[in-house]
Amino acid sequence: NSLISQEFFRIREKGCKRKRFAGKKGRWKGMNETLKSIHNLRSERQFSSKPIPQEDLEAILEAAVRTANSSSRQAYSVIVLTDKEKMKAACGYTGAALLVFCVDQNRLIDIADYMQQDYKRSATIDFITGGTDAVLAAQTATIAAASLGIASLITNGVHRQNFDALYELLHLPKEYCFPMIGVLLGYSANPEAKHFKGRMTKGVIHYDSYHHLTE
Repeated sequence: NSLISQEFFRIREKGCKRKRFAGKKGRWKGMNETLKSIHNLRSERQFSSKPIPQEDLEAILEAAVRTANSSSRQAYSVIVLTDKEKMKAACGYTGAALLVFCVDQNRLIDIADYMQQDYKRSATIDFITGGTDAVLAAQTATIAAASLGIASLITNGVHRQNFDALYELLHLPKEYCFPMIGVLLGYSANPEAKHFKGRMTKGVIHYDSYHHLTE
């Protein structure tokens, strides 16, 4: 497994170097501001103490909920934390804000109960579609944040905490709700850093049919 990992990272970094070299000859030519924001995304772990203006935070959240979702159900909830102690307890990191995206069926169940309708539950399908909805919304949040000059870190740190304590901290429903992913937001403490991890295209993107790396 170690050798496989080393070869994977070698191929990935090789591809990244080719892209950086190509970039020196006009990487941004033809790119609009949206593409520039996406290509400049990186995981930030050191945030400054500068707070995010409330209007910017709301703009990020409004963009996130515009994300495509399964059957227009929006089967997720977003818990917004700005208290640093709570952020640390929730995911192990701190920033200006933490968005915890949860798979959540409770709102749909509550609406069905209110309308005296039977809500048909399917544990596997509900979790897959809700998880997909939540992760897509999380990614949209990072792109919206980047467009405003706000850095981000997508983290599964919420899975490394004590779940009973996390559910209590966030007052999450005990049923039909699961903290899927966290998005830490803030301003970079080192905005001049230019390091980007490599991203593979060969072996990841396939045209017409699947192709192994050895082909």
